[in-house]
Amino acid sequence: MNTGTGYINAVIGDLSAVRAGIPVHRLGERARIRHHLQFVRDYLADSAPRDLTTSQRRNRRQVLSVLQTYIDQGVFPEHDDLTVQQRLPRFIDQRGVHCAVGHLARETGDERWGEQINARFEYAFVPQIDSPDLMDWAQVNGLSVRDCALIQPTYFPPDWPLSECPMMFLARNTSLESRLDIVREFRDTQLIQASGGRWAVKYYYQTGPLVVKFLHAHRWSQLPARKFLAALIDILEARIAGQH
Repeated sequence: MNTGTGYINAVIGDLSAVRAGIPVHRLGERARIRHHLQFVRDYLADSAPRDLTTSQRRNRRQVLSVLQTYIDQGVFPEHDDLTVQQRLPRFIDQRGVHCAVGHLARETGDERWGEQINARFEYAFVPQIDSPDLMDWAQVNGLSVRDCALIQPTYFPPDWPLSECPMMFLARNTSLESRLDIVREFRDTQLIQASGGRWAVKYYYQTGPLVVKFLHAHRWSQLPARKFLAALIDILEARIAGQH
């Protein structure tokens, strides 16, 4: 099991991106989680063990249907502990958002023991969760411990490594996240081609950590900054549309 920093999953790492030929750094956090969950959901749908009972097969299909809805909604846990220095799972976050495994168990099992698991194993990997309820739920639904571990993503701490990029910080878990590529393209094809643009890019990354620190400490500043980022993306998109 891979529990090092940087991997989206402790069992298969970033295999979902590797198989698709997508560089991990090109995926925003939410897109990276969704890409992993979709990859695993499709794999589990095509690899049901032959020895499952009829009810287990039916339940497994239902669980994977719920997982698809969870993926499509795209709301995932995050960390709010500034001392965390690596990607870790989180069963239920400070907003009440459940991880994929927790959400599946809540929707197709008994929601009461989700809080009990969270109280003892909030940041644990699935094999570390000593819960008969969770194991019984998995068995009834035709899932193995490994299946559940395959599903379970890990999540970024609140400002690592987004602390170096204000735009990534502002776009995280919003609709802007999937639109940042247009800013990156403008940087790579326009800005860095001129000396003034190269200076602007260098200055942006030099001051980025300080800007993110300010945004994190003064949450009131995030809304106007996010609106400014959205306006910038709109301008770049309109510019590209006008060239065609």
